[in-house]
Amino acid sequence: MVFNGLRRRQLRPGFTFIELIIAVAILAVLALIVAPNAIRYLNDAKVSTTVTNLQTIKSNIDDYIRRVNKAPQSLNDLIRRPADLTERQWHGPYLEAKEVPNDGWGNPFVYKIVPNAHPPYQLYSWGINGPGSPEEEWLWP
Repeated sequence: MVFNGLRRRQLRPGFTFIELIIAVAILAVLALIVAPNAIRYLNDAKVSTTVTNLQTIKSNIDDYIRRVNKAPQSLNDLIRRPADLTERQWHGPYLEAKEVPNDGWGNPFVYKIVPNAHPPYQLYSWGINGPGSPEEEWLWP
């Protein structure tokens, strides 16, 4: 049987190899364009989350200092009452979470008591490269 000058068995459904190569090339070009923007947006979201968490924790530490008259020994003191304080002295919990949150990259925040300083502590995140990163990468509240 002839169909538009071609035999029926010569008509095959599907794509040719060249058509598939062109489609894959187009998808690769689109991925190369979209991927850097997606990575940048994800990193920006992690930075934003980290800074927001740092500001919240800083506010809670300052509240703790105002009520207890000393800085917490660790960030866990914001959630669980330290053994050296009574419930009446503590006035907590200061964070509603069951655990101190981590930064956007999953690393714990750095909290250090600094005597004779104002404020009497340091609070920061190591940033995108994690522990041991240079100070210019750290994120502060």
